[in-house]
Amino acid sequence: MNERFNPHGIYFLLASMPQYYVGTSYASVASAQDWPAKIERKGSEAALNMLFVRELEHMGTAYGACMPLGSQIADRLADICIIKTGTLPHKDGIVNYSGGLIAVHEIGHWFGLLHVFGTGDPSSCTRDADFISDTPLQWAATRGCPDKEPSLCKKSGPDNLHNYMNYVDDRCLQGEGFTELQAVRMRRMWKNYRKTHLTAEEKGFIKNGQGVTDLMPMDSTTTLPGPSPNSTERPESHDYEHEHMNGESLTEPLREHTLSALLLVAAGVFVVF
Repeated sequence: MNERFNPHGIYFLLASMPQYYVGTSYASVASAQDWPAKIERKGSEAALNMLFVRELEHMGTAYGACMPLGSQIADRLADICIIKTGTLPHKDGIVNYSGGLIAVHEIGHWFGLLHVFGTGDPSSCTRDADFISDTPLQWAATRGCPDKEPSLCKKSGPDNLHNYMNYVDDRCLQGEGFTELQAVRMRRMWKNYRKTHLTAEEKGFIKNGQGVTDLMPMDSTTTLPGPSPNSTERPESHDYEHEHMNGESLTEPLREHTLSALLLVAAGVFVVF
């Protein structure tokens, strides 16, 4: 997880050793609401809980699931990422999806990201599916790993072939994975909706945890990925001042997002169970 999220200013710490449950009653879940009766959730709403199971019953071909950000904050017991064990790196894993990147996709949802593609209707080319301007419009998911970048919405540019929030095979996800504005969205959603729930104990763990300095030095010389705090660089045709999601305006200039990442690392590193 850190390998995939660190380049975007997001850092994870393991707060406790994983717990293992053996038996058929723990081997599968029918939905996100099914697991609380079986497994005790740990930590505040700021803590990422992950449950790995053999099967996801009654969920079609899904390989993982995270509840949408917002609804689960009120129902904290359902605030979990459920991942099929077959998606983890293993010689007997699910074909094309055993690189561990399904978990990255689902954690993206935990941070508030939506799919980069629309509903499967070509008319979706007129609507921004994820409300983020630096992910090209795409009316359907990309499957497999095409040799050439498809472009379902011609005027918007090539599809999001190498984006974690698409449906491509794991082997196709070897680039940046998240766009710059997806990273801004994740950090913003963490700051606004999860960081405020950190308990005193969790803050103490973050402050004193040995993993913090292992991940990144905490001093004034720290170099973060992306533009410097004083940078005014902006890719052409992207409106950073008017990003929105469900009516929420994102007005923070691009030059501020790197400084925001430093604050996250210093005071809001994610507590992971």
